[in-house]
Amino acid sequence: MEKDTTGLIHIIVPAVPPVAPKTSTRRLILGAALPLALILAIAAAVLASKIDPKIYIGKDIANQLGFYPMATLPDNAEVDRVAKDEFILRLLAGIDQIHRIDGAKTFVFTAASSDASVTDLVSSLSRKMQRLGYRISSIPASELIENHELSSGFFTADQMAAAEAPEVTHENFVVQKIEAIKKEADFIFIDALPLLSSSESEFAARLSDVVILVAESGETTRSQLRSSFALVTRLHVPGAAAVISQLSLRHADDEFISAIQSLEQRRSRA
Repeated sequence: MEKDTTGLIHIIVPAVPPVAPKTSTRRLILGAALPLALILAIAAAVLASKIDPKIYIGKDIANQLGFYPMATLPDNAEVDRVAKDEFILRLLAGIDQIHRIDGAKTFVFTAASSDASVTDLVSSLSRKMQRLGYRISSIPASELIENHELSSGFFTADQMAAAEAPEVTHENFVVQKIEAIKKEADFIFIDALPLLSSSESEFAARLSDVVILVAESGETTRSQLRSSFALVTRLHVPGAAAVISQLSLRHADDEFISAIQSLEQRRSRA
């Protein structure tokens, strides 16, 4: 027993009772874990954003194009007609401002994604502006570029001479058609197929004052939006704008949700 080190320790160094309980490290662990959890959460959000290639809100447009959309339109299935008209009116105000500042009259509406349509949007906007007293000419891009004067078989001597002139192209006739429509309308709205998949839309865009790219929330991808805007830039269109359509409340940001709530509050007080 005396030669056993362990035994000697027990004999020579008696156990001393603790003065106080040992300090818990729980708070220290929690304090260190909280920043780590925040960092992991942010990393997960960034990773999810990188993985999901779609456009949802106005900030997504700004991140891709460098400017915010002219208007954000709600999902038609989630709002009533009054709310829909409220946001259409905001788009109308943006178009009117462009007209007053830069004199733009010809607007091409085209979807950024290949399977989307802007016909309902153009129709709703045209009806709203007409009710407010604007003279609107809404025309499909395919109809605009048809050469009615030459294809009909009935045209004047001047038109025949122009057609025979080597410097006159089909574009000249389209320009003349647009100029003629401008004399009778305050705005020309051209309903175009998706820009990336339609030569007619590309042709109409080249002759317009402003191209409005419509990105459907939750459907249009960032790549499609960037490619569409790059094409608009290459076409040297004087102006370009963007609109987000069909924004669902489950994808909306706080600003858009606040706008919806404010609208509902105004209507409840009325």
